[in-house]
Amino acid sequence: MHKINENRRLILKGVGALGTSSILIACGGGSSSSSSSGGSSSTGGTSSKGTSAAVCAGSSATIPLVIDASVGATGIPASVPMYAYIVGLTAAGGDTYYRYNPATGQKKPVAMNPTADNTNAAGTCAGMTTGGVSALTNCPTVWADYSIPLDRSCATLVADLASFNGTNLPGLGTGTNAFSGRIYISVGQPLLPFTPLAGVNANQTSGFPATGYTAPALASGTPGSLCLYDWLEFSFDSNQALNINTTQVDQFGFPISMSATGTGMTAGEQGVLNTSRTGIMTNLAGLSNSLFNSSVSVPTNGVNADAYPSSVYTANTLRAVSPKTVATSSDTFFTSTIETWYNNWGTTPVVTYDASSGYYSGMVVGGVLSFKSGNLASASSWNSGGSVAFTNTQITSYDVWQCANSLATDGASAAQLNAQKMLAAAFQRGTMANANYSLNDTNGASFSPPLSGNYTSSISNTWAQKFHQFNTNGLAYGFPYDDVGSLQPTVTTTSGTTSLTIQVGLFA
Repeated sequence: MHKINENRRLILKGVGALGTSSILIACGGGSSSSSSSGGSSSTGGTSSKGTSAAVCAGSSATIPLVIDASVGATGIPASVPMYAYIVGLTAAGGDTYYRYNPATGQKKPVAMNPTADNTNAAGTCAGMTTGGVSALTNCPTVWADYSIPLDRSCATLVADLASFNGTNLPGLGTGTNAFSGRIYISVGQPLLPFTPLAGVNANQTSGFPATGYTAPALASGTPGSLCLYDWLEFSFDSNQALNINTTQVDQFGFPISMSATGTGMTAGEQGVLNTSRTGIMTNLAGLSNSLFNSSVSVPTNGVNADAYPSSVYTANTLRAVSPKTVATSSDTFFTSTIETWYNNWGTTPVVTYDASSGYYSGMVVGGVLSFKSGNLASASSWNSGGSVAFTNTQITSYDVWQCANSLATDGASAAQLNAQKMLAAAFQRGTMANANYSLNDTNGASFSPPLSGNYTSSISNTWAQKFHQFNTNGLAYGFPYDDVGSLQPTVTTTSGTTSLTIQVGLFA
């Protein structure tokens, strides 16, 4: 079972089978600005955003969370069902796992209950033959139905964020004590199977409260992998401050955009792409490297003919999968680049700067990358610069893809984690050479390397580059540390959120 993740500075990273949700925390306590400034150019073309619909009649809430999955917004026929799911946790007093319950008399987040919630048998999945190969793959254990139906003729009031308060979420606070979770959206008949966990018994059917939950996974052959879905990641705290973003760190299912209102709101609308789902899938499929063109095909074995919208069959793609998801520990994509820079850092230090930590300078001594405090830009100044503040284990290509291990050291200081995130981003973006040994995580003209120089190297994350190009404002989460330089598509309110609106984009 996964622990709380520190691999994302702003928002939790992906959750797989038998994993737990992860709290929103700053990686190493970094404090780069939450404001967003575009640094990658878009490709132009049409918008992924369809026609917005009015909120369904009779809907009201103090802080409305509205999802527009209407026919006009998506281009998907009204006969295709769509659903939302809200799950997450608070960390105060030990992790407590919640899901939003829309039932009359509830309409609030409630603690997951393995005994009461896991009422669906293994091998039973909507749109799939009970006990068939697809149903057993998609729903291999007992599972809970946390779905919230979305109206296809108008925008659905899904939840009232005012119910995410200290009464319903005991211990709710700010920072790491905020509620942190995901808003999933699924399209078609198969519902997302969530399995709240308790203990270690095989069927996970006893015990309360939940000790975690199995969330839908991405790779072929894993729970939930045959559902068509995407998600947003968010936090909401006791001051009603909101952070929410779209993400393609792990996969791309379909376009989603969002906007919010409230005190100190920044970034405006995020997630609007300049092409449709079909256009993006076709573009990615045309890439030559399997790290960037991997996908999961639409299943046909034991699946209803109308289980998914017809447009997904155009490229026969249920989802495109990121290099972070498909890369293995034996990957060598970045290996030669890492070796080159370890050699370079043997004679010239790499200097990192983050507003919260200041300057730290690293050199490779005896094969180990070691950092000292201060702006020590030459070997002589580094050698006379005092004691080593921290050392880094050997960086590997796999670590770069994951922004993990040597680039997210467990228990490391804020300074070390901030240095590691800049190293990871520079390798991912292929900008280490442009940086001239200086990595600076600040906005504006002082940012180093210049954001206009992103992805100029052939050894860079083409997947992330593509999603920056697909986004109309150039902002995207294409890898876990894509907020370095404030390139993340995050909507933020500092307090007093008054509304959150999400719109599913055009499929074709």
